[in-house]
Amino acid sequence: MRRLSGVLAVGAAVLGLPAAAAATPRARDFSQGVPLGARAAGAGPVVTPAIRAPRTFDLLGVSWQAPEKVTVAVRARSVRTGRWSEWVTPGGADDAPDDMLTALRGTGPVWTGRSDRYQLRLSRPARGVRVDFVRSHVGKVRSARGAAAGQPSIIPRAQWAGNQCNPNGSPQYGSVQMAFVHHTDGANDYSPQDSAGIVLAICRFHRDDRGWNDIGYNFLVDKYGQVFEGRAGGIDQPVVGAQAQGYNAQSTGISSLGTFSAVGQTDAGLRALSQLIAWKLSLHGAPVSGQVTLTSAGGGDNRYPSGTPVNFQRISGHRDGDATDCPGDALYAQLPDIRARAAREAPSTPTGTGAARPQLTLVPVAGRLAFPQPVQVSGRLTLPDGSPIAGVRVEVQIRSLHGHWVSITTADTASDGSWSASVRSSRSVSVRAYWPGDAGHGGVASSGTKVVVQPTVSLAASVKRIRAGGAETLSGTIAPRKHVVGLLVQRRVRGRWRGAGPSTARARGGKFAATLHPAPGLYRARATFGGDARNSKASSSTVFFRVLPARRPAGTRAA
Repeated sequence: MRRLSGVLAVGAAVLGLPAAAAATPRARDFSQGVPLGARAAGAGPVVTPAIRAPRTFDLLGVSWQAPEKVTVAVRARSVRTGRWSEWVTPGGADDAPDDMLTALRGTGPVWTGRSDRYQLRLSRPARGVRVDFVRSHVGKVRSARGAAAGQPSIIPRAQWAGNQCNPNGSPQYGSVQMAFVHHTDGANDYSPQDSAGIVLAICRFHRDDRGWNDIGYNFLVDKYGQVFEGRAGGIDQPVVGAQAQGYNAQSTGISSLGTFSAVGQTDAGLRALSQLIAWKLSLHGAPVSGQVTLTSAGGGDNRYPSGTPVNFQRISGHRDGDATDCPGDALYAQLPDIRARAAREAPSTPTGTGAARPQLTLVPVAGRLAFPQPVQVSGRLTLPDGSPIAGVRVEVQIRSLHGHWVSITTADTASDGSWSASVRSSRSVSVRAYWPGDAGHGGVASSGTKVVVQPTVSLAASVKRIRAGGAETLSGTIAPRKHVVGLLVQRRVRGRWRGAGPSTARARGGKFAATLHPAPGLYRARATFGGDARNSKASSSTVFFRVLPARRPAGTRAA
């Protein structure tokens, strides 16, 4: 994550945040098992007594082993007031990454504020119940003024996360064609100073307790109108989040801090939501009004099977795509107001559409190469009239195994708009170029191009000539490493080549060997690889060796 931390540091500098203003976030997570006792299967609801947590906490979530479907409500006792909160029924884990296609048997996180005790109410008995807690604290944070036209003030990750929730992997990039509105669940009676700690606690829960790479949401908004950068990768980038299962690679996700089932978002919160959505969608060339058709990527809690075309409003609620109550009935009812506000905030023509939309090309030097040759690509960034866009940075991206575009390297455009770069890949890969745009131009991506990567296979014979009864060892290497290599060993018999040896060899660490005890004759051999999901088939050059008849014992004569 060196690249990400560098991006965050540069981002803080660009946004004018002095180093001395950085907050000092702290977070700690822990868990506790909750034995429910022996109850008959199929029995009714279960309410636990008040349970003291191992230490005070600010957020909790519940998971279990079986059965699959259980509805859980939680409440907690405030350390400050000694009072119990209302019962909250948190959403499930249906906002998982697109490649996590099975639903997690657990709830989402619930912000409680500093608490010491909790109670659970389950719709049915469950085994292996566990409560995961997070305690977090963040010092004073400050919004950064928008660096681009229409951009709202956003509190960057460096302020609320510090080094307490570093992502577990590199960011992945898709496209932004619409926005999903969410709520986080939890107490609504937080102060403006609490919001950063809530965001940090959610991040730790998503990363450490649910096993995601990072916080799921792209942005978070509190009831005071503060906007927080969520998942790392760049606020102006089409970062793939874990916020609307089946549609993460085609959308951005914005969550309101709190529970909005009975009460709606505040006017300050609505204003921040609409301004943020208008800026984000326009930045990526998407209108804020009307509908868009996305293809579902499936998932355990997706409302639509994988491959289904689904029509969405450009600004939709989480429940429109997945089986969830999110963003709560009250906030869902405010979506028409958010759409109207966003339409007033957005430019009349979204940035990047119309006559000024840039054009970006990518051409690989070779469509097939042998590992470890780099994938060399080049292209041009121009306006529709052919005028070059010079002196800007283009990102070179490859498609991950999960289908998302991931930035690998960058290249600067020359005076004529041309650029070139090289990418090293151990597998066959689709490559594209992406430019996020600037204040005057929207982002643009080239079409993807497939480059086939062949393994490099070598083979050598231990000796070129041996006597019958001796041993011949065929050894070689394969890179990238594979577990099994094919061997084609043939002997010349009456003018024809016939099979005469083992058909495979085990490879360890990219090396393999096979020992033969061949009969007299002329032999040839090749090492082969039949291809797999990562690499195409390949073979070594052919090696020859001859086996001579065994020597006659001394003093004997031919009959």
